[in-house]
Amino acid sequence: AGAYVQDVTGAAVQNVVDERLKSGAAIATIRKDLSGARSYWRYLVAKEIAPEDSKPFDGRYLPNRSKQLDTRRRAYTSAEAVGLLRAAAKKPDPALADLIRLGMFSGARREELCAMKVADIADGYMTIRDAKTRAGLRTIPVHTRLQPVVERLIGDRTDGYLLEGLTENKYGKRG
Repeated sequence: AGAYVQDVTGAAVQNVVDERLKSGAAIATIRKDLSGARSYWRYLVAKEIAPEDSKPFDGRYLPNRSKQLDTRRRAYTSAEAVGLLRAAAKKPDPALADLIRLGMFSGARREELCAMKVADIADGYMTIRDAKTRAGLRTIPVHTRLQPVVERLIGDRTDGYLLEGLTENKYGKRG
């Protein structure tokens, strides 16, 4: 249901926040949404559509992050990882099985592996240059179980990437 400017009050916004929390939304997501709504509200104030002294998105209560239920993803068990690899190996897309193998034996993220170039592999080491955080930039040894896979993948690559033929998303990330 749509709302009119006069319906947007601190209490109404808090009710929406409370409902989002009950539905399992992450606190960080709610904070981001409040920030966007706050910015739009400032625009409405500037256009004299919303009252200048009204700040319904400020001061909303959100619990401490540490009190929120742990919503981190559960790691795959060894058996689940092997099951995924076996299922991927049966598919007509061998790059998926290679990507799973690389992830299993390197611990690298999917995005890191998709961005890895052939030049990032030398002397038995893989260098992660395109990590999610600065702490993720690292050089790791190529696991002995990965050596034949990496050698096969390097083969005669023409695009410079370890995993060839991947497309870019709208942000220019391969995957």
